[in-house]
Amino acid sequence: ADCFKQHGGSNCQVQNLFYNTTSHQISRDVRIHRPFATLRFDVYWYWSTQYLPHSKILLADSRDVVFQADPFRSIPSHVHSKGGALHFYEEKMPIHTSAFNMRWLKAAGYTNAQIDAFKHKPILCSGVTIGEQIAMESYLRTLLLEFDATQCVAHGCDQGLHNYIYYSGKLQQENPATIANVTTYTHGTGHVINLAGLRHENKPLRELGVLIEEATVVNVDGSLPNIAHQVDRDAELAKYFRIKYNQEARKVEAEYRALLQSGK
Repeated sequence: ADCFKQHGGSNCQVQNLFYNTTSHQISRDVRIHRPFATLRFDVYWYWSTQYLPHSKILLADSRDVVFQADPFRSIPSHVHSKGGALHFYEEKMPIHTSAFNMRWLKAAGYTNAQIDAFKHKPILCSGVTIGEQIAMESYLRTLLLEFDATQCVAHGCDQGLHNYIYYSGKLQQENPATIANVTTYTHGTGHVINLAGLRHENKPLRELGVLIEEATVVNVDGSLPNIAHQVDRDAELAKYFRIKYNQEARKVEAEYRALLQSGK
């Protein structure tokens, strides 16, 4: 990506992704420079086109995500359905209580009336989404077209667009042949648990019963979510994984140096 720093973040364009079928040459990115978190959806979309219709696809952040089990465990397939399934995961707070999420919606240019229609709904996190290819491609295309319509370059706007296309009904209405259903999971009940909203409880995760054993995150019923997201929002969990990552990094570096020395 071609990026430049602006307002504490990076605005970027994709390189070597688009192709001009008339000139038969690599084409420049026609979209404006945008935050990397938004730009990634262009790459997600391209990758999504490389899979079979009912292949399961995971879109996920990386820095603050931990796999606790197979990420596709217990996620049903719809191979006999004309469309595919999408799985969205809630955060533990409604949209209107988050200054960040309200700001992202307003930065996209949505009117007060449009936002008021769903601002009391739970935040849907755009950091982790799971679905079948036929539905995922449609979701990503709809989100990218929404970016084209809004030209929102605020950092975090991808989550605003994610919430708008679902709660406005646009996602399902524009893709009836490819999206069979969209399941949203109440916080602490799904395959993915988002942890950021729990900071408003003003207690560490262990006191809330969300963090057990050494570093295991559980749902409200004690079951194990496949993915824990936003693990750096809790001091104990963040420290554990920071140490763990550093240990693994040193291990990989030592193995790499040994490989170089062996001449293999």
